[in-house]
Amino acid sequence: MSRSSRGGLPILVTAMLLCGPAAAGSPVQHYSNDRFGFSVDLPAELIAETPPDNGDGQAFHAPDNTLRVTVSGLNNALDQTLRDFIASDRARCRHQPPDYLLERPDRIVFSCMTADGILYQKTIRSGRGTDTAFVSLRIRYPASEKARWQAAVVTASNTFRILAPARER
Repeated sequence: MSRSSRGGLPILVTAMLLCGPAAAGSPVQHYSNDRFGFSVDLPAELIAETPPDNGDGQAFHAPDNTLRVTVSGLNNALDQTLRDFIASDRARCRHQPPDYLLERPDRIVFSCMTADGILYQKTIRSGRGTDTAFVSLRIRYPASEKARWQAAVVTASNTFRILAPARER
């Protein structure tokens, strides 16, 4: 396991690790994905976008478009490692290593500043052997909106999980 931190983002990530879903103090909507077997709680005010036909996930945005959340699954058809799978997202970070990085055998969590603002991503490897998939939570928002969306990030991070082994994908 490795951890890295830089700048003000570790405070946000520390809050995520210490606070529970009740930290948000506002109503939530629950999203679950049967195809990949994961779920997450998000602020009730977020608007669900048109879902993809293949059922791999869902995107949400704030009414004023200051926050965008994407939760999705992807079959590991290329037999990638978890690090390889998140490499292109992680490459968007202005600093390497990212401002916050937590690596475990079944998940990688990172947070960083990008050209567009703050990116928080949690990706979990689901399944075993040739039946593996990656499920990801990606949250993007301007750095100027950090105080406004911090509780939503905490709630989403703490509730994003694999429910059960995914069935037919």
